[in-house]
Amino acid sequence: MTRPPGPLYVTAMPNAQNHDRSTAPDRIDPDNKTPGEVYLCQVSPTVSCGACCGLYNVQNPSRETMTRMLEDRTSRFAKVPRTIEAIDHFAGDAFFRVEGQKQPVKDFHHCPFLGLIGPGNHTVGCLLHPLGEGNAGVDWRGLSYYGSFACATYFCPTCHELAPRYKRLIRKAADHWYDYGLMITETDLMGTFLAQVEDRMGRRVDDRDLEQRPEAVTRIREFLAIKTVWPFRDPAQPRLTHFFFHKKAHQPPAIGLQCPEAEASPWAPVLTALWSVIPSPAILSEAESLLNRMADGLAMALK
Repeated sequence: MTRPPGPLYVTAMPNAQNHDRSTAPDRIDPDNKTPGEVYLCQVSPTVSCGACCGLYNVQNPSRETMTRMLEDRTSRFAKVPRTIEAIDHFAGDAFFRVEGQKQPVKDFHHCPFLGLIGPGNHTVGCLLHPLGEGNAGVDWRGLSYYGSFACATYFCPTCHELAPRYKRLIRKAADHWYDYGLMITETDLMGTFLAQVEDRMGRRVDDRDLEQRPEAVTRIREFLAIKTVWPFRDPAQPRLTHFFFHKKAHQPPAIGLQCPEAEASPWAPVLTALWSVIPSPAILSEAESLLNRMADGLAMALK
């Protein structure tokens, strides 16, 4: 079983706070370098996020398929000579393997340099980063679609929009990059769910509440997997990737189109973010009951 991550540190190398870790003596707390003061990118030996690089914008975003894709890509890149020509050739091949398919969001670039990094290759990260294996400290990110400056300086809206206590709670409980990356950019979904938990408890919650409460950690991990098991998802929109760069583009339809009562539901932001189909008050009641059970279970585990 993966232990919850301890204190987060990365090397004081330019731009390193956005990517890998090292054992160099000069170390900084990445929370201090992150907008919102909670670092969310490379969290632990098994938890990281590549959502801003279009990680989940593939035809089949299942955990098994994506793991195989990243393992294969990482293995192939390890054999690539570190020259501009060779890296460009690799990118073209990897790009065709993904972009040649029908992607859920056609103008959301999936970076072909996403791979598995870190000890044992258990987290998602950038294969071009100067700390990456085989790069000998050279920053090859300038060869990526967005360039090295964007890669080194971009922070997702979650850093600014989600309450710090919620970010710390999720960060501490998460145990796998797949579920964590699917959810960490879903600010409305996570904020609504955790606010409902707090309403039940009559107080705020944070990561300290997880100490000596393994059942609470399990409940949060179940919540992080909700996208992949949600029974009310629109079968015509089997999309897991979240396009969070523009609030009006590629967003799910209004939840009350078929059932106006859904708009007034306390769970409306969650139902919307999950691309739910709510055709009747009866289905709305079923969906709300499932979410209420999840919130009740976490609240009980945190008491």
